Amino acid sequence: MATFKQLVTTSSQQDCTSSNIHDLVWSFSSAAYLSSDLPQNHLPIVTTFWDAKGDKQQLQSFGFDFDKYIWRSFDIQPMIKHQRPRGKVASKGPTGQYKLIEAFEEFGRGMTTQKRLLERYPDGMARLDNDDVQHCAVTDATSTVKLTGELLEDIAQVDEVRSIEEGTPPKTAWPTNGPNIRILSLDTCCLPEDTHRPRGYKYPTFMSELGIAFIDTDTIRAHPEDWHEFITKGHAIIAEHWNHHPHRRCQDSMGIDNTLPVYPRFSAACGPSGCLQEERTFVVDGTSHTVTMSPDSEIVPQAQLLDWLTAKIPQ
Repeated sequence: MATFKQLVTTSSQQDCTSSNIHDLVWSFSSAAYLSSDLPQNHLPIVTTFWDAKGDKQQLQSFGFDFDKYIWRSFDIQPMIKHQRPRGKVASKGPTGQYKLIEAFEEFGRGMTTQKRLLERYPDGMARLDNDDVQHCAVTDATSTVKLTGELLEDIAQVDEVRSIEEGTPPKTAWPTNGPNIRILSLDTCCLPEDTHRPRGYKYPTFMSELGIAFIDTDTIRAHPEDWHEFITKGHAIIAEHWNHHPHRRCQDSMGIDNTLPVYPRFSAACGPSGCLQEERTFVVDGTSHTVTMSPDSEIVPQAQLLDWLTAKIPQ
């Protein structure tokens, strides 16, 4: 098997984010115990992104030190395309890219929207579904953690069939049989500085939200049937940009509506408070604001975002 340094050459040398599926599998396998750079004094963290470039650049611009906190970094979007060569993205040609919802559907899972949740569960009703919500940083991060596990399980199932056909031992396993590793996904919501422009006008941008989700492989091994229920989540709304929203045309496709008397990305109702809404009062640049949103969302000044993030991924 190739080394990490050899495999990573298939992706960006500048940010060392690999899109090599064999490297991902190796990092969670028993072979990882032999890695010379496996952290010994803290829990190894593997970060997985859905289309890594934009999110990683935004986090680096805020000063997040990937070399300090992260052992391995992967972009799973091209890996899922590799595993589903006849999937929904196949008709888009060799450069076609999966949307997160398309990948979820490939694995038999559904997604919902913010607007649909507000209509279905008014006044803080308890949710009766487990669908992730599109276009919210925390649920995009959560979905990426889930897809990472689904991808590793899918690879193990294919490998098991191959091993039976060839009469050889399987090379992979699910749940994984390597060291205890934290699977961490990070997602940013970035808007163009000119918010009157529709989506696609991407530069320059600012970050309005940061979502985080993670689970340890020991937890997955302890709960192989319902490990999705044990993912830890966090949602930061950047205080200076709390009231900045995408163009109305984008909102229609995203299922949000900034004219409603609630924060339109109310943490996607994926936290312990479900669809509950409450009034939140906070101060930005000396001005007090009161808005209705989920108690699970945290309003974080831009200058404190890095501290918020590093505190959320304790080792």
